[in-house]
Amino acid sequence: MPCQTVKDKSRKDGVRLRYCNRSWFDTFPFTAYSAVKRGIYCVPCVLFPVTQSTSGRARILISTPLVNFKDATQELAAHRSLDYHLSSEAKMDSFLKTMRTPGSRIDATISQQAAARVKENRAKLFSIVKCLEFCGRNGLALRGHRDDGDALDDSWKQGNFKSLVNFRVEAGDDVLRRHLETASVRETYISKTSQNALLSCIGHYVREQIAADVRASGFYAVSADEVADVSNWEQLGVVLRYIKDGQVLERLAGFVALEKVRGCDIFQAIKTFLADLHVDMTLCRAQAYDGVGAMAGELRGCQALFKDEIPQATYYHSTSHQLNLALSKACSVPEVLRMVATMKQLGLFFKYSPKKQRAFEEAVDTINRQRKAERKPEIAKAKFKMLCETRWIERHTAFEDFHDMMEPLSSTLEVISQPALQQDVKWDAKSVTDACGLLRDIRSSEYLIAFHVCRYFFGFTKDIARLLQGSSMDVFTAYTEIADVRECIKSARLNSDERFADIFREAEQSVDKMGADDLRIPRRCATQRHRSNLPATTPEEFWRRSVFVPFADSLLQELKARFNQITETAVSGLCLLPENAVLPCGISEDIVSKLQEAFATDLPAAYSLPQEVDRWVRKWKKVEAGNLPKSLADTLSAVDKMSFPNISCILKLLLIAPVISASVERANSALAYVKTDLRSSMGQSRLNDLLLLYVHKDIKLDYNKIVDMFATRAPRRMQFVDPCNHDEDEY
Repeated sequence: MPCQTVKDKSRKDGVRLRYCNRSWFDTFPFTAYSAVKRGIYCVPCVLFPVTQSTSGRARILISTPLVNFKDATQELAAHRSLDYHLSSEAKMDSFLKTMRTPGSRIDATISQQAAARVKENRAKLFSIVKCLEFCGRNGLALRGHRDDGDALDDSWKQGNFKSLVNFRVEAGDDVLRRHLETASVRETYISKTSQNALLSCIGHYVREQIAADVRASGFYAVSADEVADVSNWEQLGVVLRYIKDGQVLERLAGFVALEKVRGCDIFQAIKTFLADLHVDMTLCRAQAYDGVGAMAGELRGCQALFKDEIPQATYYHSTSHQLNLALSKACSVPEVLRMVATMKQLGLFFKYSPKKQRAFEEAVDTINRQRKAERKPEIAKAKFKMLCETRWIERHTAFEDFHDMMEPLSSTLEVISQPALQQDVKWDAKSVTDACGLLRDIRSSEYLIAFHVCRYFFGFTKDIARLLQGSSMDVFTAYTEIADVRECIKSARLNSDERFADIFREAEQSVDKMGADDLRIPRRCATQRHRSNLPATTPEEFWRRSVFVPFADSLLQELKARFNQITETAVSGLCLLPENAVLPCGISEDIVSKLQEAFATDLPAAYSLPQEVDRWVRKWKKVEAGNLPKSLADTLSAVDKMSFPNISCILKLLLIAPVISASVERANSALAYVKTDLRSSMGQSRLNDLLLLYVHKDIKLDYNKIVDMFATRAPRRMQFVDPCNHDEDEY
């Protein structure tokens, strides 16, 4: 440090050198030396000054440096004990402590307390959301007879939701218990208003997950179906079909209440619905509805209006509906038509009479005891169901049930038709008359032959009918399965003598089970319009010509007429499957031209499709036959989208084609389960939110995002988010 020169008369030269002693800074650590001012300053007093006194001495070490090194020790010692120095030093110590340990700051302490409070409040709401989720996932009604009382009230009037809240409290949810015990009435968040608000957030979250997947997929398809709910409101269910991670998904997006069911009204409802989801309507490439005029009309139907706006949105009539219509039309053969009518009457005969049902169950028990003694297979069911009017897969089941129950059905009808055989049971005249008529019908040759013929042909369609109920069916699979069924039926038609001989023997065995007369040719006359009048020498020949052959021809004709659209679409892209591309015939130029024309607007580089197809064929010829992808989904997963952009686009468009509407029909069933007679006043928003929870059980809820939505949609009495670290624009 530089020295100071001061006058000193006691020295010869009259000058003395004074130095700043380094030990002073150890003794007085609050000091610091300024090389510019050549003096000592008090650091706390300079950085954290206080109101100065009137004395000039207060400027020393603060605004004026200490330069009198002679008395420096006394000056520093005196300054250390001054009040304003102690105050400044305390401020500096607090500042240093705060900077070294930020958690000790007052604002940080307040922030930590607020964060703890927010965390606790969110935990309370998590428990409430989980109770709502449980009720929604399982289709349970939330509210009870009187649901506005105390949350911890054990009254029988409480609904499922509040009962579940109480159950969580009793099971050890201490956070929820403290909340319900200490919160005011307006802060419990379990009222019907809070339920609706939370359900709205849950529904928005699920819809946004679906919409985000659709937007990421690019192209998608729409399926819709209209159904009347229990309140007699027309509800339009909208299902979106898209691709996620190489797999086809069909998701219910919601229901729209319709005031009118004209084609233009349905189209406008779908258009508005997609806009609300923020899904680009121009990327829709397929639509699937049933065949009703408002949906499928060629001029003013929903599909026609949709195509006017989006020409690439191809319409597909649901294959499950087409199969139902084909089977129904084929059943117009007179003998088959009468057989089906008899089965309907038989189902009605037992359905609405517990007394008749008990008689039938007793007959089943009696026969099962006999079969058990003889070590024969027992009858598994003891109830005869009616024929389903719409779902033919259920008709297949009904045919199998009747085949297994022939013996007890015949026995029960015989007992009811002969009341004299039972002294302890009395039957009314109508039951006796109906039983006599039904017994005569099911034992007739016409009924038995028609039944076994239908059962034989339905054996071909049973599996495909069940397959068409799935949501992952694509156009290729539908084409392949239906083509196989047609080939099987055609083969049976060409070999009718051999095939019908087996059916005729089964019918003869049924005659023995039911105690009926032998199969015979019915009475014939010269002119006959209501039943077959074909020349034949034996009963087998007559029934083959009058039932088997006409039914097979009718079924083949209906399958061919109703599945032409699927055939055209499938054949155009079926050649792209690797197992077909490597065939000697390869992919012809004509097929490539058709693909270019059909998908021109969506292909990223349509002009290079022929060259891309050549590379595609060469690629798969290098792969062993056993390792080739078999399905459309497997092929799409195996294709390199960078190397084959056009083919990847075509496969994707074919894969999203909704050849079935089973997902919409299942959504309609869910609607009937959620909105029941006891919940008929449910609002549309609450209905959609509960339906999305019930249908999409595989979509996991993010409770944090749901609580964030709930907290930012309206002011809340409890704090659920930190306003300093939360972005309200996100929701």
